[in-house]
Amino acid sequence: MSVLNRLGRLFRADFNAVIDQLEEPAIVLKEALREMEAALAADQRRAAALAREHAAELAQQHELREADTRLEAELELCLAADDEPLARSVIRSQLLAANRLLGSERRRAALASALHELAQTCANAERQLDDLRQRAALLDATPTARGQRDFDASCTVSEEAVSIALLRAKTRRGESCR
Repeated sequence: MSVLNRLGRLFRADFNAVIDQLEEPAIVLKEALREMEAALAADQRRAAALAREHAAELAQQHELREADTRLEAELELCLAADDEPLARSVIRSQLLAANRLLGSERRRAALASALHELAQTCANAERQLDDLRQRAALLDATPTARGQRDFDASCTVSEEAVSIALLRAKTRRGESCR
């Protein structure tokens, strides 16, 4: 059974080597570029969404602070009027607003942290993408690829070039016959 396992591994290894040779590096590189660009775009969309949530939390904190200022003025009014039940209600509202403000500050801090981490991830991805683009440019500029393009471009021969070559050949022939 171990011989069959070894043969199976050998076949798979040879098959993988053949597949690797069939893959064209330029195509694989372009596909990697597309995948990285898509991942970067998704991260950037996520960062924009986090930034919107962060801004919304800041706005909510501002509203809660304004409400606290208003409630403080109402509490002073209640205490001046010696209306303890109403003062209790205003204090309850103040405590609720303070709890909501604390929760909002925690959410905003978590969003800011996530946004910072995502910005670093995007920056790293952009650097890697730039590096990959530079490698792709180098691959396009390799002598094999450039030589192939030059060869393709030189496959056409003008009629004038043929006529000049014919005249040279006739001249050489005439000189050798003398």
